[in-house]
Order: sequence, then C-alpha cells, then structure tokens
Amino acid sequence: MTEGILNFKYNTNINNILDITLENNDELIKEIKEIISYKKGIWNDNKNKRSDILSIIINKNNYSKELLSILSLCIKDNIINTKIKIKIIEKNINQIKFKIKINLINKLANLIFNLIKLKILIFINYFPSTNISNVQVLYKINSLLSSSINSHITNIMNNNIIPNYILKIDSFLTNHFH
Repeated sequence: MTEGILNFKYNTNINNILDITLENNDELIKEIKEIISYKKGIWNDNKNKRSDILSIIINKNNYSKELLSILSLCIKDNIINTKIKIKIIEKNINQIKFKIKINLINKLANLIFNLIKLKILIFINYFPSTNISNVQVLYKINSLLSSSINSHITNIMNNNIIPNYILKIDSFLTNHFH
C-alpha cells in the first residue's frame, strides 16, 4: 500500500480555485502537455457529480513490461483514454471535500485497473481573515496486484503523476493567484 499527502496554499477563496480548476479550466489544461484532449462533463442536477474525459499521452519507457502488459489493452499510439469522475462529498462557504475516481475507457482494461484501487481525496479549507485557501491532496494505492507491479505503480505516482499533473496544477494556481 502506498499513501501520500500533498499540501498547497493559495491566496484566494475556494470559489476562485474551483472556477479555474473545474469550470473555466481551458488555460490549465493547456499547461499540462501530457493531456492531448479533454472533454468537460456536465454536473448532475444536484451539482455534486461530473465525469470528464481525458486522453493522455504516455511515455512507454517510464513503465515496466509487466505494467505495460496490463495497460496494453487500453494504449493505442501511446495514448490512454480515461474518465475522471468528480464527486463533491461536502461543501460549505469555507470548506469543500471531493473525491476523484479514475477509470479507463476500455472496459476490460478498467476491470484490471480497478485492482489497483487508487483513491484520491481533495480538501480545500478557506480562511477568510487571511484570504488563504489550504488544499490537501490525499492519495492511497491499495493494489491487489503483485508486489513488483505495486512498486512500478508507486514509481509512476511519484515520478510521473505528481510532477506532471499535480505539481503543474499547483504551479499554474500559484502563478495565477500571486
């Protein structure tokens, strides 16, 4: 099992962060070079669930042969198509919690991917007196696959997903709100 917590701080309120990351995110998406296409989903009637579609280019050299054999079902021309499910768990004026679930579009590959059991939770707390929002990203990988594949998954999280996605989002938000 692999767990991690990433903490970020921005000089703005929750609504501005949500606007740039979820609603008006065209500039942000352009900053992440690995995303080659993006289709924003539509919020459900309660405005608490949405599914976005991402096509992501991958560098096969970063993946082990074992992991590539699993992913080969959904990789075409070094591209993986994913569905990102966003669910707001709790929201008030000074706090929001939401869960992100990643699915692969290919149903068979997604069945195998579900054995990885990746869980991502994001908490944003806003402090009006200082106009500071603290963002905490928690992730947990509790894989049912072999230990060697788990090592590769942890390596991908640390050397690919965090620097190429999460830290690029942080950099974009930091530059935007300063």
